[in-house]
Order: sequence, then structure tokens, then C-alpha cells
Amino acid sequence: MFEKLKGIFKKDSIENISVFNLNIEGMNCNSCVNKISKELNSVSFISKYSVFLDKKLLVIEIKDKNKIDEVINVINNLGYKVKLLN
Repeated sequence: MFEKLKGIFKKDSIENISVFNLNIEGMNCNSCVNKISKELNSVSFISKYSVFLDKKLLVIEIKDKNKIDEVINVINNLGYKVKLLN
């Protein structure tokens, strides 16, 4: 019975996760990646993320798809220009 309930909770949490791809213009070095990562680590609704310097890409999973604008604002406030790709 517990395994059955565990599967239900896991499924629900997956369905609430949204994945977004963001282009980050101006991200040119590892220092930029570290600066962005530091800020993203402080945002509670981010499940996980990966930053790809060579592609100027951020792939991010968030718990509430309506908060993607907040993520974009956090990065824009660091001096980068963010474009939502999907």
C-alpha cells in the first residue's frame, strides 16, 4: 500500500514541474556562470537547473510555471539579457 501511495506523490510532483530553456546574452565566462548560479540557488521555487556557457543557455525546472518571469527578472537584474526559448 505504501509503495502505491509513494508512486502517486511522485507523479504529482513531476506534473507540477515546468522546464524552460533560456538564452542568456552577455554570459561570456565562468565568472558569469557562477554569478548566475549564486542567484538561482537562492530562489526557493527552482527545482534544478543547468547552465551551458558555450551555448549561452540555461535549462531550468521550476515548481510553478507562472514564476518564470521572476527567474528572468533575477537574471536581468544581474545585467544579462534573457530570452525565453520555449
